[in-house]
Amino acid sequence: MTTPIAASRPPAFRPPADALLVSMVNGHVRSSLLTLAVELGLAGHLSGQPVGVDRLAEATGTRPALLRRVLRALASLGVVAETPDGLFAATDLTPALGADGVRPVGSCLLWLGSPDTVAAVAALGHTLRTGEVAFDHVHGTSYWEWLERNPEAQRVFRTAQDEFEAIELPAILGCADFSRFGSIVDVGGSRGGLLTTILERNPAARGVIFDLPSAVAGVEERLRGQGLDGRCQVLGGDFFEAVPAGHDAYILRRVLHDWGDEPAVRLLRSCARAMSPAASLLLVERLTPERVEPSPLTEATMLIDMLVLAKHGGKQRSESELRDLLGEAGLTLTEVRTHPMQLSVVEARRRD
Repeated sequence: MTTPIAASRPPAFRPPADALLVSMVNGHVRSSLLTLAVELGLAGHLSGQPVGVDRLAEATGTRPALLRRVLRALASLGVVAETPDGLFAATDLTPALGADGVRPVGSCLLWLGSPDTVAAVAALGHTLRTGEVAFDHVHGTSYWEWLERNPEAQRVFRTAQDEFEAIELPAILGCADFSRFGSIVDVGGSRGGLLTTILERNPAARGVIFDLPSAVAGVEERLRGQGLDGRCQVLGGDFFEAVPAGHDAYILRRVLHDWGDEPAVRLLRSCARAMSPAASLLLVERLTPERVEPSPLTEATMLIDMLVLAKHGGKQRSESELRDLLGEAGLTLTEVRTHPMQLSVVEARRRD
């Protein structure tokens, strides 16, 4: 495999306000191009030497002249590179489009750029006027019910969560000391990537992956393959009703932001009922700033806020908002540790 070309960066030039706004509104074109790059399998097709358009068109079942225009648009984003002789090559971004790259994000891109997501975000104005969740309005059902009826969409969603988890793992492990816990429950843990990593690093610890039965299907087999089936249990259930009781720590990673305030308090109360006075609740979230100022990381957090609002009425919260929410559930915020990537681990205990 050839060494990927470093993605070129645009010069430091700020266009006038009108041109900047026009560029911003083209964001949906960028997201569509990225999902198309994943669908075409460009990471695999460009994994070797630079390739000509005709060969790529044959491999992807597309028309050469049109494909060339798409590839040149992707090259303008640094996702692929156009060589001086008109071939196309991988950049340092290209491998992440595929399933086999280092920290692949192909499913993240498919999930974020899917037609159902785009349609929901486009209907945010309806939410502002009525309070109804945009996804529910557009698709006639909640996002979670829609996932249950669409197995392929559910597969992409679960894989995307695995990819997000892999991206965030270094920050999470850098923010929290899990060695102090003998038993840990990953609430809404899906396929358990975070918890299994914690258990591998802490051989004396035991764990429970707890999520909907459909979310944890096949996880026990994965645990056997990792040699963790003797130390990690898989349980299916509804975390609004009850979570496994009597453990040292409870993790909610990117779960609370999926829910509005009322269901979020119900979920926190469910955790509080399961916790002993000495147990800890660890919320892994991107906290919104108390006052927003433009920056790439803040932009990413605030756009996630809009996404979860549109898809399921969720909410990214600030530290003060989380403190209030925890208080309503009978919990007290005890510590916040924030990684430079703006990912925070918020620790809370029961208020007795």
